[in-house]
Amino acid sequence: MKNSQKSMEILEAYDLFGSYNGSAKYCGCSPNTVKRLVQLRNAGELGRREQQQKRPKSIDKFFSVCPHR
Repeated sequence: MKNSQKSMEILEAYDLFGSYNGSAKYCGCSPNTVKRLVQLRNAGELGRREQQQKRPKSIDKFFSVCPHR
């Protein structure tokens, strides 16, 4: 996840260039990243960290087997 400042820079570049590829080249990121940020902004969900779910890790199932130090 990009930090807030980098996200705003990417969105400003998209507003300036009007294309995913142009703003991605300007900011040095993937066009998919630009597209995802633009979609989040248009949906009004940009900056809402409380909606992000913690993803399970592959080692979570072993925590009950191994004693904690």
